[in-house]
Amino acid sequence: MSDSYSSIAVNSEAAPLFQQILDHGCTLRVRVTGRSMTPFIRGGDIVTLQKTPQSDLQKGNLILFRNNRCNLVLHRIIKIEPRKGQETAIQTKGDAANFDEPVPIHRVMGKVCKIEKAVPFWGVTHIDMESVFWKGVSYLIAIVTPLNPSIREPIFLCYRGLKVVFRPFAIMRR
Repeated sequence: MSDSYSSIAVNSEAAPLFQQILDHGCTLRVRVTGRSMTPFIRGGDIVTLQKTPQSDLQKGNLILFRNNRCNLVLHRIIKIEPRKGQETAIQTKGDAANFDEPVPIHRVMGKVCKIEKAVPFWGVTHIDMESVFWKGVSYLIAIVTPLNPSIREPIFLCYRGLKVVFRPFAIMRR
């Protein structure tokens, strides 16, 4: 798969299996490849996915979906667009990538509920994406990411500083 997306390293035959696992209410742990979600998610991080009712999807959620080429992509919801007489579309974007084509909501396979990151000299850290703190951070990133880079970069620098300050409160360590 292309490095332009944060994708899940699987062949096309595995996607239906992923869908079945999530549809049966189980969680799914997968390793992410690509760079489109840096710095929030990097290649090699492990995400835990769960099926989420369409009505519960929100701006800022990280979702796994099939794009128009049937590749599995993991990006952030920037906007949910209800359409009269048509299926709702979701506008997604990788934090370090361009906007994707709008995704019909039926192509959403699951939502990220946890991220496991290997941190040198620290071990593995677990980010609970269902916590109020990380939901807020994700929402703010969804607002800031589409902005002009000259506006966005100073905000991301502040985010990186806050991440260090709030790390003990927001990350669970096993």
